[in-house]
Amino acid sequence: MRKTSIMLGLLSCNPLAANELKWDLVLEAGMLFQSKSDVQLPPDTGTRFSLVDAIGNGPLSYARFESKYALNSKHRLRMLIAPLAIEEQGQLNKDIEFNGDTFISNTETTYRYQFNSYRLSYAYRFFENSTYSWDAGFTAKIRDAEIALAQGNTKTIIQILGLYLYYT
Repeated sequence: MRKTSIMLGLLSCNPLAANELKWDLVLEAGMLFQSKSDVQLPPDTGTRFSLVDAIGNGPLSYARFESKYALNSKHRLRMLIAPLAIEEQGQLNKDIEFNGDTFISNTETTYRYQFNSYRLSYAYRFFENSTYSWDAGFTAKIRDAEIALAQGNTKTIIQILGLYLYYT
């Protein structure tokens, strides 16, 4: 949170060019709902269970930050920071085998779901007129995902950290 606050302060201090907005800053916050989120690890021997049953379907709060910067009329950068982490406690309605560990029904269990996304994009504007524009570029995305269950001394965490490249 501290880094985000500092970044917002620094970015908002940049001057605007005549008739051109060089910086575009958006802080978005809202509520999300989930209708289905089933988990089964490992896929062949784990117990399929619903995170919606465990955590609920919402509303859950979220926030994300987006910044766009026009280097000039042809070159643009975009950054997106979209953290999402939910941690709740409840009781399982059945015994669950999750990633080699057994979690017992009717016992206090902590559930954690995380899906953080960080993106940096570049776009080159090939053509622009008063009706439309054509851009091409690429995006590098870091996905930081986690599903964790904890019950007494038993804790299992599945983490997926990946770099993905997209062409636009």
